[in-house]
Amino acid sequence: MGIIKATNGKPIFVTLTKNISLPRLNNVARVTDFAIGRDQLGPCLNNLFQRQGLRINEIRLDNIAKIRLLGMGPTLEQRIEKGHSIDKIFSSLGLSLFQTEDRALYILGDEKNIAMLTKPTDKAEERELRFVLTPQEVLEMYEKGSMPPIGSMIQIPGGEFEAGNRFGNENEKPVHRVKISPFLISPYQVTNYEFKKFVEAGGYTEDKYWSKAGIKWRESQSPETPQEPKYWEDQKFNRIGQPVVGISWYEAEAYLNWAGQRFPTEHEWEYAARGGLKGKNYPWGDDEPAGKARFEEKKVDSPEIVDNKSYAPNGFGLFHMAGNVWEWVQDWYHENYYQKLKDLGIVENPKGPEKGRLRVLRGGSWISEAGSLRVSERYEYLPIIGNSTNFGFRAAMDLEEE
Repeated sequence: MGIIKATNGKPIFVTLTKNISLPRLNNVARVTDFAIGRDQLGPCLNNLFQRQGLRINEIRLDNIAKIRLLGMGPTLEQRIEKGHSIDKIFSSLGLSLFQTEDRALYILGDEKNIAMLTKPTDKAEERELRFVLTPQEVLEMYEKGSMPPIGSMIQIPGGEFEAGNRFGNENEKPVHRVKISPFLISPYQVTNYEFKKFVEAGGYTEDKYWSKAGIKWRESQSPETPQEPKYWEDQKFNRIGQPVVGISWYEAEAYLNWAGQRFPTEHEWEYAARGGLKGKNYPWGDDEPAGKARFEEKKVDSPEIVDNKSYAPNGFGLFHMAGNVWEWVQDWYHENYYQKLKDLGIVENPKGPEKGRLRVLRGGSWISEAGSLRVSERYEYLPIIGNSTNFGFRAAMDLEEE
C-alpha cells in the first residue's frame, strides 16, 4: 500500500487493492493512474449531486481529478452521518465517499467500479447511471429521513405468491399461485423530470422507440402530432417531481424503450406491491388507507411529488404502490385470464394474454376511492387514451445475471 497525504487540498480518484476502512482521507490508499475527462465525469455526477441538494462547483483535471462541491442545505459530511442516500448510492456501486476539511471530495473504489462513473456516453443516447438498491437499504434510508434518488432501481427478490383476491371483484378471481423471477423496479412512478429528458432527446420523433401500434397512434393524433405530455402547461401537473400524467400507454412504452427499461408485468406489479406480505389488501396490510396513501379522502386536486416523505414505503422499499396515479403495466386485459392461469397450476412469470383491446392499470390514484387502492384491484383502459390526469407508470428492468 502506498501512502497518500491530502497536501494542498488536492483530492484524487483512487483505487484500492483491498477493502479498507478510512475514517479520513489522509491515510492509506493505493493510487492507480486514471485518465478522466470533464465531459465524461461531469454529466454523470452532476445529476446525482443535484438531487441531493449539492452541485459541482469545480472539476480540475491536471492529472488529479478534483471535485469541489457547494452545499445547498446540510454539508455532505452531515448527510453521510445521517445515512443520507448519497452515501448509500455510492455504496451500491462499490464506492466510498470521503470529504476533506476544505470540502473536496474523494471517491474510493476499485478500478472497475470507478470506471462506471467515467464511461463515455454517446450524446445522442445519453443515459443516467442507474443505482440499484436493496429493499433493506431503502427502508434504512427512509427510517433515517432520507429517500432513494429518482432514477434508482430496487432489486426485488424472486419468489412465489398468491395473486388475486377471493373476496374481490370477479376479475380478481380465482386466487392462483405465480412464481416471479428477481427483477428491478423503480421506487417511484416515472416523473416529469425523467420524461422531460425523453422529450428533449427528440423521443416523440424517433420511430425506433415506438412500436408499430405506437407510431399508428402518434400519427392519428390531430390537429398536431403530440410532442410532450398533455398537461405540461398546467401547474397542477407539471412540477418536476410529480408523476408524469396525460400520456397514453404508447407514450409510456416509447419512453421505456428510450430509457432501456420496460413495463412491469401485471403479476410482477402485484408481487412488488405486496412487499412480501401474504393475503393482505394493501401494501401496508389490512388497515384502511386513511393517512397511508394519496386518494380521494384528502380532497386533493393533483398527484403528489413522488419522493417526499408523506407516505412510507412498503416492505420492498417502493413508494405510492397505492394511490397517487394508476400505473400502466405491460399486460393486455382479459377478465377471465386468472382462471386460465389457475388451470395451469403454478405459472412462472406470466406475461398476460397475447392480444387484446384494453391494457391493465394498477394501484389506484389521487381521485380513487379506498377500495381501488387494493393490491389485487385490476383496472383496464384503452391504450390510446392520453388525456387522463391520474394515469402514469412505473419502470422495470430485467435483472442481469452475473
